[in-house]
Amino acid sequence: MGYIDGTIPQPASLISNGESDDDAGLIPNPALEKWITTDQLLLSWLNATLTEEVLAEVVGLSTSKDVWEKLENTFSQRSKAREYQLKQELQNCRQQHGESVHDFLRRFKRISDSLAAIGQPISDEDKVVCVLNGLFPAYDGFVTSVFARPPVPPYAELVPNLHGQEIRMKSRNTFDTAFFAKKNKSNFAGKQKQGEPFKGPQKG
Repeated sequence: MGYIDGTIPQPASLISNGESDDDAGLIPNPALEKWITTDQLLLSWLNATLTEEVLAEVVGLSTSKDVWEKLENTFSQRSKAREYQLKQELQNCRQQHGESVHDFLRRFKRISDSLAAIGQPISDEDKVVCVLNGLFPAYDGFVTSVFARPPVPPYAELVPNLHGQEIRMKSRNTFDTAFFAKKNKSNFAGKQKQGEPFKGPQKG
């Protein structure tokens, strides 16, 4: 790595022959040829690992150090842009109407995992806050109860609690639907009975 990171710099092209201090005493440096040979091997190896798109970024660069520095700068800029994009996606990650908790958390995890992959992991507490803020309004009561008892729970604890809340809400909705359906049916039957015409006394 010394050639690539610059810790083994390119030797001078000329060195003193030890006989004279002026230009007449300078001779070609044999270490330079060896350095160039090794560096060009590294340069060829680097270029061989690059895609055509990335290779276009380093065309014309003659040393492995130049190529490496160019790649570092290029990918650093791209990584920073990717970081901003993912953080924006995380802030805008909201549970959609009708979307299950499982699907919402899967979308959220994909974004947070992508941030971790580029060296920008989200803290456990921030994950919890982002998820709670992204839940559908139907979960407002659950969210309020969590924030009312600081500190917020770990993300690993929040997930099963959230799934449990979803199950309870679905069960309650099913019960309410069945209850109102039964009540409406009873009311309808009662109105029908009240609306029956009077037939008068029956003859024996």
